[in-house]
Amino acid sequence: MCFSAINAQINYSDDFEAYAAGTTIVTNNPTNWRTWGSTTGGAADDAYITDQFAASGKNSIKIKATSDNGGPEDLILKIGNNMKAGTIDVSWNMLVAEGKVGYINFQTTPNPGTGWAMEFFMNKDGSIDVVTNSKPFSNRLSYNPGKWFNFRVVIDASNNLWQVYIDGECKGVFRNNLTTVSSIDFFAIANGEYYIDDVVLNSDANDVKVYSGVEAGIMNLNITEGIQIAGTNIKTGVQLYNVGADTITSIEYSIKNGGDVIEEKLEGLSLAPNKSQNIAIPTAIKLADGDNALILTLTKINGKEDELSCNNILNASAYAVQPAKNRKVLLEEGTGTWCGWSSRGAVFLSQIYPSYDGYLVPIAVHNGDPMTVSTYDNEVTSFNGFTGFPG
Repeated sequence: MCFSAINAQINYSDDFEAYAAGTTIVTNNPTNWRTWGSTTGGAADDAYITDQFAASGKNSIKIKATSDNGGPEDLILKIGNNMKAGTIDVSWNMLVAEGKVGYINFQTTPNPGTGWAMEFFMNKDGSIDVVTNSKPFSNRLSYNPGKWFNFRVVIDASNNLWQVYIDGECKGVFRNNLTTVSSIDFFAIANGEYYIDDVVLNSDANDVKVYSGVEAGIMNLNITEGIQIAGTNIKTGVQLYNVGADTITSIEYSIKNGGDVIEEKLEGLSLAPNKSQNIAIPTAIKLADGDNALILTLTKINGKEDELSCNNILNASAYAVQPAKNRKVLLEEGTGTWCGWSSRGAVFLSQIYPSYDGYLVPIAVHNGDPMTVSTYDNEVTSFNGFTGFPG
């Protein structure tokens, strides 16, 4: 273990070889670690040192859920007190057991539970969902289940840029609307089992990055027009942000769908420094059956290349289905005028039907009101899996 703290800097690295397997991490090192509910070692949510797996040496930290709802292990690595400026560079080697999941989040204050700045869900299929304020980003990451990989986050707190690296390669840049970072929470989410080794943390509140000229990035590629039927066209939108010194007046970009690459230019923009806006991408994209991998790349801003490249590339996907010939989807909603929640179902049907007219047959199945058709109602409620009204 190596640790130093000088003024606004924190430097900590640990391969956990100095600790005995079977002991808890906070018991060994309460300076850099705590748990969700305790600042002293040995609490029920403290995590154990294990020699079962290791990326280097013999030891690592084991985070494993022993409850169906997750927990109790809930380990926290301290970063600093409410860092809202400067740079945080933290990495570790991580192994998510096959068939299991992993989960980490960044807390905004030293008191756990105040705010979740960023969350990472390592799914058992090898995908990683990145979430802030309970909203997932469209850009999903990936890892190899059952194998060690290096996970690194470089946070430019001054400009709200979260660069995420996997095995040394920047895979995406993310942002949130929370202004501070204080700790990292390694929680044993339901079905969770993962291992942490070779933690390296360097933070410096005085390392403030200033971008001169142009510096732009993109987030959250979303479908804005069209339907998810193979052979039809969709249009997309994206969030453009400006952390440079110059107002953004134009962007040049390419959008790739399969083997097709289209290059376009958008002019007439007026995005001031430290602002963001949602912009419409006029390029139409024709969907194929299945998962359509989309890659949007900013190539120039105001006719120039900017400094960061990782925040100029956005990966997303649009799933489409090929309808069967002479078939439609039967969509049944269980409802009743006596239920205040049922109006939501009516709103959903009224919104989806115009878009997918010709592809589905929507039916509102009433129960317990004057519009009930008893024969139909009795048949639907006998289906295996029917849970009740509304539904």
